[in-house]
Amino acid sequence: MPDHKPSSATASHFELFNELSLRPEILRGQFVEFARVVTQTLAESLRVGRINVWTFNADRSAIVSVDEFDLKSGKHHSGTAFPIAAAPKYFAKLCATRSLSISDSMTDPIAAEFREVYSKPLGIGALLDSLIFYGQEMVGVMCFENVGGPHVWTVEETYLAGIVADLLSRAYTLQEQQKLMVLLENQNDDLEKRIKVRTLDLEDLVSNQTALLRGICHDIANAINMIYVNCEMGKRKPEAKFFDQVRQSAALIQGMMSDVRCYCKFSDQHTGSGPQTGGFSATASTDLTDLALQARLVMNDRARQKGIQIQTQFETLKEVWVEADPFALLHSVVCNLLNNAIKFSPENGKIDVYGRDQGDHFELVIRDYGHGMSAEKIHEITDAQCSVKSELGTKGEAGTGYGLLQVKHYLRRFDGSFTVRSWTRDSVEAPRGTEITLRLRRFSQVHKRAS
Repeated sequence: MPDHKPSSATASHFELFNELSLRPEILRGQFVEFARVVTQTLAESLRVGRINVWTFNADRSAIVSVDEFDLKSGKHHSGTAFPIAAAPKYFAKLCATRSLSISDSMTDPIAAEFREVYSKPLGIGALLDSLIFYGQEMVGVMCFENVGGPHVWTVEETYLAGIVADLLSRAYTLQEQQKLMVLLENQNDDLEKRIKVRTLDLEDLVSNQTALLRGICHDIANAINMIYVNCEMGKRKPEAKFFDQVRQSAALIQGMMSDVRCYCKFSDQHTGSGPQTGGFSATASTDLTDLALQARLVMNDRARQKGIQIQTQFETLKEVWVEADPFALLHSVVCNLLNNAIKFSPENGKIDVYGRDQGDHFELVIRDYGHGMSAEKIHEITDAQCSVKSELGTKGEAGTGYGLLQVKHYLRRFDGSFTVRSWTRDSVEAPRGTEITLRLRRFSQVHKRAS
């Protein structure tokens, strides 16, 4: 049998392929770096004047040079763009074949489209192009460009160009897969962060539900106690005013139960466990005069037990509407703060409630004349992310430590805030006590008319 030995050219080309196929840039998905290795290695080994690796731009209107190596200068270049519209027949022919061989670019009709703008200025006499793929999509082309005159490309050269283009395809594919992995990892990280925030929000909501319902139960207990006391007084001294207070207390309980139902709708909205209607809305509004009246009615019995007067300057609240849900602002914020003010006020003291106009915002101030707080305690309260250590009141009243956290929670939901100022016995600036200022956005006239 005849001994079929490969030609020296074939053996040389196999060695080139073997050398390039083992390059680490392929497995790393370093397409651009591998393209630089390919262009220089092939140009120097095959003595081809220029070798270029191109890829399509984002809208596939042009091919852009990833790397071109010029054998004569020994330099790499990149960034040259060639519009597809400048050579439609050439690109149509290229896309229809695995490779395109042009032995004389000065006479070939396909090369005529770019002869004057590309081949002649660069002295390119012959071309051998092989396609680069990503899956089934053509994403680029590797071009052997013979400088100096025509050249008939051999079968070995054509084969080598094709298998090296396949290596480039592999590097490109791994590069895109790595990009997808990074994208998926980023999306996964983003999703985990969103889930974490959502979980914390739901935990916060559940925690504040408990605190709110505890406060509501306390307020209902006050109202029921008021009913009981006035009924007993009515037995001994049947005067109409006692029964008026009973009716007011009963109406208050009825209103609170209605508000609890609204709150449950709000909770459903934020946990996804109920219909997406009702509850707190982005355009909820509160009349501060009405709020102050309700707050005084809720807290009067508690204040009366210590002989404390809640003095509300209603003229400063007249016709003031703010962006907040009336139920949350009353029970979770104002009554909470009034409860603290009563707790830390001395017997037979007073609590001032008044408003301050701040243009687009309005400030509701609650000022007690208790023993005041240190700067460290104020810092602990304003920066707390969980419950703070509760201190006993002036008559030994205990607390949960969740009150001001609940205030912060609901103010944040309505883009509000609060500040704390306090004066102790040693202060000379003002009488001792604590002033808490709620800052809320005014409810716009547009929203009022719409509602």
